[in-house]
Amino acid sequence: MHNFETETMQAPPTGLRERSKTDKRKRIIEAARAVFIEHGYEAATTREIATRADVSTGTVFVYAKDKRDLLLQVVNDELDVVNLKGQALLERPGSLRERLLPYFELRYRYWASEPRLARPALRETSEFLTPDANQGEEAHRFYARRPVILGHIEQIVRAAQESEEALDDVPADQIASLIFSLYLIEVRRWLNDEPPRLAKGMERLSAVLGLFVRGILSPGNEWCRLSESN
Repeated sequence: MHNFETETMQAPPTGLRERSKTDKRKRIIEAARAVFIEHGYEAATTREIATRADVSTGTVFVYAKDKRDLLLQVVNDELDVVNLKGQALLERPGSLRERLLPYFELRYRYWASEPRLARPALRETSEFLTPDANQGEEAHRFYARRPVILGHIEQIVRAAQESEEALDDVPADQIASLIFSLYLIEVRRWLNDEPPRLAKGMERLSAVLGLFVRGILSPGNEWCRLSESN
């Protein structure tokens, strides 16, 4: 006879089930990170990740739709921490340079810590201007971080404008967008180095941002005159 009451009594509490799910996800993500680093993203298999996490391959696909999704889960979890650290820097005083470079150094330091994660992650999210709407939840989570970063940079730029370090005839959000675009280009270029050294990457980024801030045209240049007339 079917005993619903007995089954109900034996069912684990919701809190226990949630802890079990959280534990499985943690094991899978940790296993994926380890396998990606040991064998490289391309050579890694979901079967090996499942074995390392002590779950079935089917269970892995409950938590991630494919290997790319696993990679982005690893990176997204870690970049969330980087973002929080970056936000904590926003209230620090200093010049535009003194505030921008430490903010970006957090991200460079993270990418440099494990190139075998950084390179495929940035390659798999290279559509930073026109992301594909069908890429999945973790890709959307990755791209959703972009407006947050832009907001942080805009806050730094606006502070420089308010202190009259920077001109205020250009909207801070436009300046922030250009600075972020330069970062995206430079960080991908730098990660092609073997190995990508933090000091070298930051030196290059500092030079590029310095060139952007200074400008390359003399005041009498035709483009400058057109800009002033507009």
